[in-house]
Amino acid sequence: MGGRWFANRGQVVQTVAASISACVALVALYFVLRSNNSLPKASVVLYISGAVSLLLIGAVFGRRSALRAMPKGQNEPGAVKLLPAEDWKLVQRAADKPFSLLQEDALRLSVELLTFLKRLGPAPAPKYTEEDIAKMSSAEMKVLIDAHDGDFAEATEYHHGDGVLFIQTANAYSNKITAHWKRLLPWYQKVSASYVLEFKDKVEKMCNRFAVEGIADETLLLPVEGKDGEKRIRAIAATLWGLAFRIREKAASL
Repeated sequence: MGGRWFANRGQVVQTVAASISACVALVALYFVLRSNNSLPKASVVLYISGAVSLLLIGAVFGRRSALRAMPKGQNEPGAVKLLPAEDWKLVQRAADKPFSLLQEDALRLSVELLTFLKRLGPAPAPKYTEEDIAKMSSAEMKVLIDAHDGDFAEATEYHHGDGVLFIQTANAYSNKITAHWKRLLPWYQKVSASYVLEFKDKVEKMCNRFAVEGIADETLLLPVEGKDGEKRIRAIAATLWGLAFRIREKAASL
């Protein structure tokens, strides 16, 4: 009852302030039209300023009153807005439910993966852009190829290849091609090796833990290698987050 009274009071204040503002503005306009000297024209600024001030005061007071009328929690920064009081209570009760150990571990691992990528930083850009290569003549390309320019070959694979040559292999022919690649390939190899050392076993174990609960996702088993390594780590992190809440929904439905 008190909340509704505050909300109604805010609306009344806004209405009254708007009415007074309109009247003051009309009076100011009337004097301007009737006057032959500059005094009313100069003072009209004061009239209009006063009208705008009243309107702003009414709007602010009405807003604060409306916020006081909201269910507790909805007027807090970052809170869900415009939820009925009954639905807001349901959300609060759901948030109060403790997470299971599996959920906590999955969410923690998801955050660790994203932190890992942030720590590695962005991948280096190829020396030649796709536009640079398109503008080259056949003679210019031949010079770079004959010189075994690793930056050119690497950029060509990045822009126009299928990315296979960025995947570490024991193939002698592939290794000969990539021997002079010093920009993207070392970074991709670093991402892959670091993931294997720090996270591969953890992610596979998490995948098995979810499988035991009847929830499986092959995304967790994607190999992290080559050009798609970073993208796949992000996909794994997102999948872990989603599975944590899927297991929560499954537990709630039982």
